[in-house]
Amino acid sequence: MIKQAYTSERLILNPIHISDATFILRLVNSPGWLEFIGDRKISDIAGAIKYIENIDNNSDSFFWVVFDKVSQQPLGVVSLIQRTYLPCPDIGFAFLSEFGKQGYAFEAATCILEKLAVNSDHKTILATTLTTNTNSKRLLECLGLVYVQNIMVEGEELMLYTTDRDQTEIDLLIEGYYAFFKNSNQDWEMIQRFFTAKATITKVFQRNIEQFDVAAFLAPRKKLLTNGTLTEFSEVEMERHTQIEGQIAHRFSGYRKNGLWEGKLYTGSGTKSFQLVKTTDGWKIHSLLWDDTVSTPFAEA
Repeated sequence: MIKQAYTSERLILNPIHISDATFILRLVNSPGWLEFIGDRKISDIAGAIKYIENIDNNSDSFFWVVFDKVSQQPLGVVSLIQRTYLPCPDIGFAFLSEFGKQGYAFEAATCILEKLAVNSDHKTILATTLTTNTNSKRLLECLGLVYVQNIMVEGEELMLYTTDRDQTEIDLLIEGYYAFFKNSNQDWEMIQRFFTAKATITKVFQRNIEQFDVAAFLAPRKKLLTNGTLTEFSEVEMERHTQIEGQIAHRFSGYRKNGLWEGKLYTGSGTKSFQLVKTTDGWKIHSLLWDDTVSTPFAEA
């Protein structure tokens, strides 16, 4: 996160501070915040200070308080949060209703997005909003973000927007692929949604090469994950690099995995190389090549 102050034509954006507690108390209890963000159960200055301290102590979140340059009056906040359910940081904004429809939120969010655009760590920025929040949807579109899909978060339906649709769709595809094998009660035929009809999967292990179609790849993994041999399994992407050229893309992905193999700890790591194509149904994996190392004798997961 870029934790510093910024200025725009009319505004000053300062990192949130406990001195902002009085304003934050008012903002989080304003009708717009309660309707579209939620009740934070903050009823006094002490609660507002604790809320600010929690933000400061969380390395995955950062808030700017937006001030009018002339009056020095606080107007609202802009946030940047790396949420656990999203692959890239999520930009958000909330302003008091009396400062709405004056372009303040657009100006403040544009300032942050422009700064992030030159930071290699934040090439893709996401945003979410309730399906009922018309003003937020309009603002995101004015900022140049594009709608990707609806997502469910804790039983609530949110609209997902991005500054880079292709990158975000690929991120979600690869994230979904890794997550697929965490649930042994899967509808196993659904794995095909990640792949093209003629996709190939190639395993490199101790200088040997094995190639499968999707069905042949899935069969032994389904057996391991459903017969009790491999339990509590998960595989998580730890690092990634994506190159997109028109309708084709390459994802270089480093991962770690762990679980219990017949009750004993099973861990490993490796690299996957995804070749992707953009189809009429969105991005799909056409070729997957992987090489991994495990800390046990078992290498079939």
